[in-house]
Amino acid sequence: MTIADLILSGIVYPVEFIVHAFDLTVNRQLMMIMHGLSWIGIIISSISLVFMNLDKLYFFKFPLRYSQYFTQRRVTTITIISWILSALFVIVAWITKSFRCIDEHCSTLAIFENKIHVYLSFMVIVGIMPTATSLLVGFYIFKVVKTHSKQIAQEAALFQKDDYSKNSKCDNKGSSLVANRLRTFYFIFISSLFTAITLLPYRMIVNPIITLSVLPQYRKRFIRSICFWNVDNANGSDKSLIRTSIGDI
Repeated sequence: MTIADLILSGIVYPVEFIVHAFDLTVNRQLMMIMHGLSWIGIIISSISLVFMNLDKLYFFKFPLRYSQYFTQRRVTTITIISWILSALFVIVAWITKSFRCIDEHCSTLAIFENKIHVYLSFMVIVGIMPTATSLLVGFYIFKVVKTHSKQIAQEAALFQKDDYSKNSKCDNKGSSLVANRLRTFYFIFISSLFTAITLLPYRMIVNPIITLSVLPQYRKRFIRSICFWNVDNANGSDKSLIRTSIGDI
């Protein structure tokens, strides 16, 4: 996934941006290679996201058997096969002439109406599958947290005793254990859910919410600013409170 994203963000997208922004004349074969790399990179990135979601789902559902099935050799084999199949998909699409260049320098592609099934297959791979698996993992983790919430509460109560002097260390340990567990569940749930949202149309609207929800330093500062705002309004204080926008945090 990292290599695919590097190809997209480091090679393909900058080249396409420069060509369209400055209206440059580029070799036709070079642009065809850029289109091919773009397709391969997007497919690999999407497939990797699907595998990551399946990995998280299997880890939560079968934690004792996770290390038995997800070995380094197996993961390497799946990665190589994914790259080969993605490249073959793009090559077959070009050989069967599923797309055509609409200008002389092939800066833009168009699809033939009788080859629409190729584009639909591409959209299923890069759009529907990552979104569906991300939602599946998010809802499953939510179910796990809801199921074990009672157990977590019991564990927290177990470390809370009347004799504080004898159990202060246990209290701290129990609180830390519960907090770490909830923090892990929360991060994986939010990241899985908002990964699905970022694949939907108009996803730019929720990007600031994703940043505030997932990254702890932004989340804490945002919550702190909200708390200070409420206290300031409740007390009617005239003290000025410096508040920054989400983009400045």
